Amino acid sequence: MPRPVLWNGSQVTDLGTLGGRVGFAGDINSSGQIAGQSDSSLGQRLATRWDAAGVITNLGTLDGNYSYASAINTHGQVVGTSYASPFAPGAGNPTHATLWNGAFATDLDPNGSYSSAYDINDHRQIVGSVQQPEVPGQSRETHATLWNGITPVDLGTLGGSFSDARAINNAGQVVGYSDTIPQTHSEHAFLWNGTAMTDLNSLLDASTVNDGWVLTEAMDINDNGWIVGTAYNSTSGVNQAFLLAPEPKTYALMLAGLCLIGFVTRRKKAENRV
Repeated sequence: MPRPVLWNGSQVTDLGTLGGRVGFAGDINSSGQIAGQSDSSLGQRLATRWDAAGVITNLGTLDGNYSYASAINTHGQVVGTSYASPFAPGAGNPTHATLWNGAFATDLDPNGSYSSAYDINDHRQIVGSVQQPEVPGQSRETHATLWNGITPVDLGTLGGSFSDARAINNAGQVVGYSDTIPQTHSEHAFLWNGTAMTDLNSLLDASTVNDGWVLTEAMDINDNGWIVGTAYNSTSGVNQAFLLAPEPKTYALMLAGLCLIGFVTRRKKAENRV
């Protein structure tokens, strides 16, 4: 069964849990603090922080028995998701995007139903997704969301009803994926540059597009603007990892000059939507 571990380049260390048998390590910061989830001795699955000194901290939940920590920044601030109410089978048990400062949990979507937070930068900007308010006669939409502090900003979609923001760098650039056409729910990777969502496929050269490649998910972006994610080839039916690098390095030219520089084959993992 899965255990949370740390690789230091040559050695694998079991990080331990909150008393249970299962755990997951999801992110690490420059101080060696790690965020993830582990089981308690009571069988709860709870957001967990491991410190470099070996201290294991139960980050708790908003008001339930489940939470998961997705990311941690250099200040030790952690984001993830948490049940917003005690577990009740059949009741829906909505998860809310959550920010932990120390072991204090803040609900980033207190008036919502379902939301998730996936990443946080060193300026405490947080990204994830939020289920939108219900509109009579329409299907309920989920939109990529940026929180500046605790204020949410709807990033919109690429034309469909679903989008999800997966990562943000210290420049405030956001990446993720979005439906493009409601009828087909075709997912495309996007970059949000502070004002608008851009389909990364619109930046590919004609030969790459003609070869059948579609960038379906952007999963992370570093402070140099390098983006990684998943691509799909409509000709071969193969899913592969992609790496996009800006050239030149100025932001204005980066959008015009993103180039596909390489693929590494991998299996595409299913993501749970909000």
